[in-house]
Amino acid sequence: IVREGNTVSGTVSGPTWLGAEQAVLTDVGAVAFRGTIAGSGISAANDVGIWHGYILGVLTEVAREGDPAGVPGLPLGTVWSNLSGTGGFGAPRMNNTNQVAFRAQVSGASITSTNDTGIWAHNDIGALVMVAREGNPATGVAGAVFTAFDAQSPVINKLGQVAFLATLNTGAQGIWATDPYGAMHLAMATSAPVTVAPGDTRTITGI
Repeated sequence: IVREGNTVSGTVSGPTWLGAEQAVLTDVGAVAFRGTIAGSGISAANDVGIWHGYILGVLTEVAREGDPAGVPGLPLGTVWSNLSGTGGFGAPRMNNTNQVAFRAQVSGASITSTNDTGIWAHNDIGALVMVAREGNPATGVAGAVFTAFDAQSPVINKLGQVAFLATLNTGAQGIWATDPYGAMHLAMATSAPVTVAPGDTRTITGI
């Protein structure tokens, strides 16, 4: 698929592969991975990205640090800033319909340490969309916002539904998931009441 020193797919005399890691392989033979490239015009600001391939082995770039094309769901001028794996960023998850989901950091105007991390995934038509982001309201928990996402998140199923574990500004943790139409729902959260049987309501203390 890739080999150190080989030219990056889609270029003739452009960047070459420096390394690849966090590869995932689906049941239908599709692959996604985090890669590092080197060459003219490549620096520490734009050398790491996520690629996937599923048609005759052709690789497509999903996201790359410093890409001037921008970040879906955020203002023009925002760029991917951390897909390097430090802190678990940029580790792709992929389903059998070739949809990729991942956690990343971004930078740009109005981006701070309180809103620079998020989760992105391909929707049902193959477009990359933002699923959740630090500082955004947490669905199902009134007045709360996301402050962190677990390093092992997200996961994505065959329907393209994305699930993740997150921490809120209240200190609570919870699990959220999207439905087949992309709408987000709260699955469970600490301190939230749960009815396990008629007349038997308990409180989640940890996830």
